[in-house]
Amino acid sequence: MIIEDETFRLPPEIYTPCTAPGYRPAHEGHEPLDLTLTVEGGALRGIFAAGVLDFFMDMGVWAKNLVGVSAGSLCGFNYVSGQRGRTCYMNVRFCNDWRYLSLRSFLATGNAYGVQFAFHDIREKYSPQDDEGFMASPCKEHVVMTNLETGKAEYHVMGNPADDWVYLRASSAMPFVSQPPIIDNKPYLDGGIADSIPIDYARTLGTRKHIVLLTQARDFMKEENKKMELGRIVYRAYPRFCDIMENRHNVYNETRAKIEKLHEEGEIYAIYPPEPPQVKHMETDREKVFDLCLQGYCEGQRLWPEIKKYLEL
Repeated sequence: MIIEDETFRLPPEIYTPCTAPGYRPAHEGHEPLDLTLTVEGGALRGIFAAGVLDFFMDMGVWAKNLVGVSAGSLCGFNYVSGQRGRTCYMNVRFCNDWRYLSLRSFLATGNAYGVQFAFHDIREKYSPQDDEGFMASPCKEHVVMTNLETGKAEYHVMGNPADDWVYLRASSAMPFVSQPPIIDNKPYLDGGIADSIPIDYARTLGTRKHIVLLTQARDFMKEENKKMELGRIVYRAYPRFCDIMENRHNVYNETRAKIEKLHEEGEIYAIYPPEPPQVKHMETDREKVFDLCLQGYCEGQRLWPEIKKYLEL
């Protein structure tokens, strides 16, 4: 078994490390469809989207572009590189390790996502990432970040992961529990603040087809941020960022309504969790994390006839 832990055993067929004999990235030999994937974040709720992406890999569905925001950029990375099951493996194995994602990590390091452990140790020691597979992929990854100074979303096309890893970290740096990564002398945080579901940006990329992977159920409505009084204090040096954060729930709900309308009109295809996810942002229950990933895979499987029709396969 991959996970040597009596509390939970991940089935070995879920994931093959890129260091295993005979490994090949899942995209090898495939041509991309005229398709852009947009992947919402949500911390460990993003494992639902990872399950759908694993199903797409099994079906040979490769997009020209993937636009990922926050956790969506992290699980999107493994899709682009063709590392089927890696997102599931990483999150199931390490969700109850305080060095990965926890309040203890925040108190110890200033970052809920432990920068050294989550962004270096795992990819270098425990679950190597396939940088060559990423760069050889038929799919390009676009990651979304929020510029604290302007309060606006910025979009970066990933190149060599060894050079561009900081953009993934910036995209997934959650407010209040992360130190803003500095890129070109500018501070950044979670792209989901300024552009939670970047469908408008995705539609500028010129593909005929668009699939959006959501991480909240269809009837979800985001509520007003109850931490804004604290936010105005913590981010007082960035008033534009505070304004965007305060109005985020309105923009998010409007975007969800727009996506629903575009889906009904056949312009895009949206995939939602069939029920409200029971996984917390910092979930430590491996069973829950694995079950949500499996739910994503099964939902892709259930919707496959509709998806094929939409993609004209």
